[in-house]
Amino acid sequence: MKLLVGVIVSGFPVKVVPVEFWKAYEQLASRIREGPCGLTYYEMKLSESFPTDVARNQIVRYMLSKDFDALLFLDADHVFDPTLFERLAEHGKPVITARYHVKRPPFHANAYIRHPLAPVGRYKTVHYGRGCFEIDRGGAGALLISACCGGDWRGLVPLSTESEPG
Repeated sequence: MKLLVGVIVSGFPVKVVPVEFWKAYEQLASRIREGPCGLTYYEMKLSESFPTDVARNQIVRYMLSKDFDALLFLDADHVFDPTLFERLAEHGKPVITARYHVKRPPFHANAYIRHPLAPVGRYKTVHYGRGCFEIDRGGAGALLISACCGGDWRGLVPLSTESEPG
C-alpha cells in the first residue's frame, strides 16, 4: 500500500509550521517506517497554497498522478497522536476522519450529524462517542481517503469519524 501524507500549511500568518507539529509528524512517520501499518511506501507532500481548498486540491492532484492507494491529510496547526494512521486505517472505511477540536471558541469537535430538530441545512456537533461511527460532516485536518473504489473517491459519503481513545 502506498500512502501520501498531505500536510496543509495554508492559513498561517507566516509560513512556518509549529515545532510541535513536526515532532508529532516525526513520531507518526517513525511508526509508519517501522512497518505495523502494512505500507510499502509513504511520502509527505506539503502545500502552502491558499486558500485551504486550493492546497487540498493541489495535493489530491499529486496523489492521483502518482498512483497512491491512500491519502492522509494533516493540518499543520494541529498535533496528532502517532497512532493516528493506524487507528483510522484499521476500520477499513473508504473515507474516515479523526474527531478533533477547533482551536477557537466554542472549541467544538469537528464532526457533525443531521439532527431531526435542527433547521434544514444545519448540523449538530458530535460532542461524545467512542470508536468509529457515521457522521454527516467532518473536518479534513486528519482525514484518510482510500483510492480503493476504482480511483473515483471524490463522491464518497457518508464520512466516518474515529473519536479520541479513552
